[in-house]
Amino acid sequence: MRMMSMIRLFILSLSLILLSVEAVAEKPPLLDLRREFTVFDNILTSAQPTRSEFELAAQKGFKTVINLRSPGEIGSWNERKKIEALGMRYVSIPVSGLDDFNINTLNEINEIVFETAFEAKGFVLIHDSNANRVGALMALEAFFNHDMSVQEAVDIGKKSGMTTLEDYILTLLFDSESSYDDDSDLDAFDDLFME
Repeated sequence: MRMMSMIRLFILSLSLILLSVEAVAEKPPLLDLRREFTVFDNILTSAQPTRSEFELAAQKGFKTVINLRSPGEIGSWNERKKIEALGMRYVSIPVSGLDDFNINTLNEINEIVFETAFEAKGFVLIHDSNANRVGALMALEAFFNHDMSVQEAVDIGKKSGMTTLEDYILTLLFDSESSYDDDSDLDAFDDLFME
């Protein structure tokens, strides 16, 4: 129940941000990346881009790259150095285990998207090695912040690259959906905002 209250608090605060982002929201250009997908304004998701694909992203107006790979997965070249040399902002948000699919991770990503859309007037590219984690986070984003059903959210996740994490994300979403129907939890949630 405590987790659901935290999720609802996050959703309320993020919804205020998202209302503001709509003023500068637009679909990013496609770059022909492996497992590329865009459903939410200002965000393009993909598997690991190459150096030349990052160059194309910079040319097409991308201002921020979010890398969800953990430090142990990083390849033979320095992605941060390449991104920054291209004039883009590099952000590492390692998602290395199931516990990383949480409110804090979504909140951090959404803050970066908000900052990039407003301050840098550009797009955000979010990637991991194969887009599985990106897709899982996009499913959570769809459900919690875009009022999509569990099935719609899972479809978004799959289109965004989610594969092996589907069962875990389904469990999270169904658990969250059922707790929305629990009035006692809603009362506790309301208490957070009425104090």
